[in-house]
Amino acid sequence: MKTVIGNEFLEATIKHDGAELCSLINKTTGKELLWQADPEVWGRHAPILFPFVGRLKNDQYTHEGKTYKMGQHGFARDREFILKASDATSALFVLTSDERSLAIYPFRFELRVQYKIEAKKLTIGYQVVNTDDKTILFSIGAHPGFNVVLNEGEAFADHSLCFEKEEQLDRMMLGEGGLFDGRIDMGYQAGRRHLELTYEKFDEDAIVFEGYTSRHLDLVNLKAGTATLRFHFEGFPYLGIWTKPKAQSPYICIEPWFGIADHQDASGELSEKEGMQVLPEGHSFGCHYGVEIP
Repeated sequence: MKTVIGNEFLEATIKHDGAELCSLINKTTGKELLWQADPEVWGRHAPILFPFVGRLKNDQYTHEGKTYKMGQHGFARDREFILKASDATSALFVLTSDERSLAIYPFRFELRVQYKIEAKKLTIGYQVVNTDDKTILFSIGAHPGFNVVLNEGEAFADHSLCFEKEEQLDRMMLGEGGLFDGRIDMGYQAGRRHLELTYEKFDEDAIVFEGYTSRHLDLVNLKAGTATLRFHFEGFPYLGIWTKPKAQSPYICIEPWFGIADHQDASGELSEKEGMQVLPEGHSFGCHYGVEIP
């Protein structure tokens, strides 16, 4: 099933499977902004990453003496959400823990995903509610892919990501198996705003930053000197930027995260995993990101 929301500027379509945004149309130009999940390249649009971001070492973790198996990016992206409320410009989806989730993730929770369009901006909000009788541990993040090449005659390299501010950022390097291997590319984003999009930048997988100060970035067409969209991500401690290595496909994923993949020397103990959010009994956690058109 799918739910469509929109106004005179934007139309968003959300699949109930994974509560995944699967279309975002700029109604002024008629252009589809979201990657359309070519299965030969990357067969997703904008998956929700929960209760882990990235890959676990050996695809497993240990908690309170028990070992659990978990695939990359957790399970929420592959579960059916319930549509709890909707109107012309908003929709609320909910995923609740059950016996199937408890077998691989031993915490009771409710994950609420809110889509809301206001003027020229789509905001996607996540809320994690601890419904257990103990503290729960989790990570959460977004993985939306956007079409870079929208017009005939353009190329991927004709575009850049332009940060709100000049950034002095080190790149955390991913190694074999999608785990961080301890390498740091110092000053990768060295006092600049623009990150030019070239396929070679992704030969070693995603570009991952932390410690940035920008609250948004623009996807910019350098030839035209105009922005296709503005991506808002204030408050997220990590930012991943990705397109599939060697595929040379015309999309880019902009991924704000609370949490990251394991390091190659990770102990596997959940309480020691970098980036985990600690949520006491009876509490909730919220974050949001947004996509805005000019």
